[in-house]
Amino acid sequence: MRCRLLSAATSTALLAAAVASASAANTLSNPTHNLSPSRATLFACLAPSGAQLSCEVHARADIARARRREGLAPLSLPRRFAKLSVAEQLLAIADDERVDRGLPPALGLTRRLDSAAHTAAVGEQDPLGPAGYSWGSNWAGGSHSALFADFVWMYDDGPGAENGDCLKPGEPGCWGHRENVLARLPVPIAMGAGVRGKSLTELFVGGYRPAMPGGADPLLSPSWAQLSA
Repeated sequence: MRCRLLSAATSTALLAAAVASASAANTLSNPTHNLSPSRATLFACLAPSGAQLSCEVHARADIARARRREGLAPLSLPRRFAKLSVAEQLLAIADDERVDRGLPPALGLTRRLDSAAHTAAVGEQDPLGPAGYSWGSNWAGGSHSALFADFVWMYDDGPGAENGDCLKPGEPGCWGHRENVLARLPVPIAMGAGVRGKSLTELFVGGYRPAMPGGADPLLSPSWAQLSA
């Protein structure tokens, strides 16, 4: 039975941005080693009988432990986080990870980017970004939890982790999910997120003008501005 599978995709433009971000501040650098989820988190998030509330509590604690190692405070999530859809939770978490490291947030989800992310979630693969833009995308399978996905994308993504793009040290996919989340994309940044059972995806698109007011693919509610208010 599959426990957890991960993959990541980037456009050529995004790959250069991700390399640049990794050489910036310490909080943008890739960790020197993986931080594995706790046994309590693995049981709650991956076991067939795992409880969703317990999964969220343990995964959030694991993230706090990992962020403390980087000199960051725990995630500051919206008070109504538990009432958000999993796609909206992916937006809130990713933007919190970005903003806490001095990066501009994704302004919100859009219908078109959500559709691309959802199609990829159904196919259990990375979403493809729109042509002409810098973009990066992540996929994770095995858990319903956006918090658990964030932990393995951000903190357990190097050699030795269950990252399908990093089977041995030195492969270009090592820490690729983290680099996508923290990429220095051109603003405005919009995001898509998809969920199909235990298949979760996220898509970051830089310079995405169609999301701006009056554009062809406007932001959905709640936006990051609403979530962070």
